[in-house]
Amino acid sequence: MSLSRLQQAPAEAYVSIHVLVQMLRVVVEQVKDLDLGVMGQFDDPYITMHPQYETAVLEVFARLVEQGVVYKQLKPVHWSIENRTALADAELEYEDRQDPSIYVALPVVPDSANPISDVFRDETLFLVIWTTTPWTLPANEAVAICRKAKVFLQEGYMMKFHGAHVKIKELIDAGRELVPRITFASDFIVGFCGETDAEFAESAAVIERCGFKNIFCFKYSQRPGTVAAKRADDDIP
Repeated sequence: MSLSRLQQAPAEAYVSIHVLVQMLRVVVEQVKDLDLGVMGQFDDPYITMHPQYETAVLEVFARLVEQGVVYKQLKPVHWSIENRTALADAELEYEDRQDPSIYVALPVVPDSANPISDVFRDETLFLVIWTTTPWTLPANEAVAICRKAKVFLQEGYMMKFHGAHVKIKELIDAGRELVPRITFASDFIVGFCGETDAEFAESAAVIERCGFKNIFCFKYSQRPGTVAAKRADDDIP
């Protein structure tokens, strides 16, 4: 802009030019900080205030209008009062708050068409949920169950089966009857300290009885420096 045009320009023009100069100084300082081990065209950087980029954006927007994909609607825009610019969602910072959490055991309604109810006909089944919005519980309609569910074959301090594998086998058979192509997988820890031959044989029997298609085995190892090394002697050859 020539000096004569500047002299004729309104006061707002001087303010805009001052802001532009300040922004360009920030860009220069950012380039100095970033131009270290970073691959980029710092000699010809992309700056949104450049006219050629503004023109390119308008051209793309015009094509979108011609294609009929532009519509008018309300949308909240986060605005920084201090920086006088719009903020992206990733730039927002929220104050941390602590909400009450609660575990709730909801009884399963018996259903003659449900194979699970048939297997556990003599027991009351519960679905345990966890929520941080307990005030919404009165409005609950149902509990959604993930298609991939985990069921423990072993329980208790000594990880004994307590006959759970028998019921698990019945559940697996019922699942395969309902969904012929269903897949079951399980995790097994073998070779843990203190494991007897009988316990290992029982684990192997469960695998054979249930007919898992995929299993993941983890060997208990007394590696130096680990917590496992301090709990028990590695007596498994």
